[in-house]
Amino acid sequence: MVVNALFAKEVEKSLVEAVLHRLFALLQDGAMEPCFRMLSVSWLIALTTKFSFDLLWARVEELCPRWHDPLELKEVKLQALLYCFKLSGGTLPKNLLIVLESLSEFKYCHRPVGAHAVVFRFLLRVLTDFPSEMDRLEVPQELCDMLRSCLGVLPSVLALNQRVKSQAVQYKLLHSLGSFVSCLEPPSRIQRYFGLLVILSEISWLDPSYVLTALHRLVFSPSSLSWEAGMRVLITCRRMILSHPQAVIYQPMLRLLQHLATYQSDVDLRDRALLYLRLLSHSGPAALGALFNPHPGNMQRMTQMLSPVLPLTVRLVNGPVPFLRLVKSPQERKRLGLLDRQTAVFVLPGEELTSDWEKRWGDAGVDHQFPKEWHQDFAETDSEGLDVLLREYRKLLQASPSSIRLPFVLHYEAAADMVSEENGLLESPRQLFSLELTFSSSEHYLPIEPIRIPFIAASQMEEEEESGFPCLNKLLLRLRPLSPVPTSFGVNIAFNDSFSQMYLGQLEAFEVAFQEQTGLAKCCEVV
Repeated sequence: MVVNALFAKEVEKSLVEAVLHRLFALLQDGAMEPCFRMLSVSWLIALTTKFSFDLLWARVEELCPRWHDPLELKEVKLQALLYCFKLSGGTLPKNLLIVLESLSEFKYCHRPVGAHAVVFRFLLRVLTDFPSEMDRLEVPQELCDMLRSCLGVLPSVLALNQRVKSQAVQYKLLHSLGSFVSCLEPPSRIQRYFGLLVILSEISWLDPSYVLTALHRLVFSPSSLSWEAGMRVLITCRRMILSHPQAVIYQPMLRLLQHLATYQSDVDLRDRALLYLRLLSHSGPAALGALFNPHPGNMQRMTQMLSPVLPLTVRLVNGPVPFLRLVKSPQERKRLGLLDRQTAVFVLPGEELTSDWEKRWGDAGVDHQFPKEWHQDFAETDSEGLDVLLREYRKLLQASPSSIRLPFVLHYEAAADMVSEENGLLESPRQLFSLELTFSSSEHYLPIEPIRIPFIAASQMEEEEESGFPCLNKLLLRLRPLSPVPTSFGVNIAFNDSFSQMYLGQLEAFEVAFQEQTGLAKCCEVV
């Protein structure tokens, strides 16, 4: 090697051929360690004198990477391949990028490491050393195909464009990317490329028709836009308004924003699109730039001068809310003919779903309704038939757990001032809106569904009896016990007043108890 390097003109051609043949043999020997194979490539490059380069050029195809080569050797081979093409002074083969098929695993690695980094370093060398050959090699088409099949390479594609120093190459690449994203099928796939659309919309010297076409196809497609996709469309529109002359984008942008402001289902998107539409119609680029990109000093002064307008949240302490009472109502049980001072209610056997009880409480009690044929069978059956009927009843309970219905009354009562955690003594509000009652959990019961009440208020006249709406609301609470264990439930309440202030507090806890087992056994004996 040393003799060939120092006395290249005096060494016979047969010796040079023997040296190259030996180096190529080492290069293709898979049993050799990768470091020696990489060293063979470096020696081949070092020995490319005028005399020996023709011998190397004749075997340049052997420098193409193989799929079973180590990753480091693949990159060294790619570098040697480009070096030989550059030294030869000829044109590159049109199918040069086919060598990347040996690195196809880069499509499954979204981070710029490993094979992913090797591929894009090779493409960067191609664009840097052979800028005039990029169209013939179809480099832009190759990048678009990568984006079509693997969206994760988008950051590397954009970084490749930034690292190329030639503005002509950058223009061609961005032109190809714009044409690619504007023609995606189906149009719903465009929303996966918002990052590319934003980058393209910020480049003032690039034709804005690519981005506008993509946005139009996405917005006017039959499928509806989600809130997230709609906000990204508006962000792209804002970047275009700031980056391009108003006369160039006015008509297509006007149509796009009008459609969003008129037909979009989400009120937030409609309002934002209407705001951009008015700004586009009545403000110039300078005013829009000052509005969308405010000066940091002005923003700091605004945060110091503006006062918050969020509604106040009041947390009531020192026990239950003083002006609201949640009490059990025994009246419904008395209507059923039961005077045992209990409160649970149920649907009587044979009672129709359109009963007065359902009209008043809004609950048909379907889980308490037995099949109609059971009533007939019960009247005609003997003791053996009764056992069968009880087994059927047990199966019904196992399939659908029974429930207990407790009627309550939520009553507004005038009370003294209340105490809050943040503001101390407060006057009791006389009108409450959007009340929500939530209940504590128990391991012996299924979770109780919250109860929501639209409105409750104090009576208009002091001497008027507070016995009906709006100062009183009748509620029916449905409990589904897993086991008959006496339990106490806490009640939390949240509501708003007429000033949009939110209140958080608690109501009186209530207890659920069961009769003694002996009493139940006696009832069963009577049945």
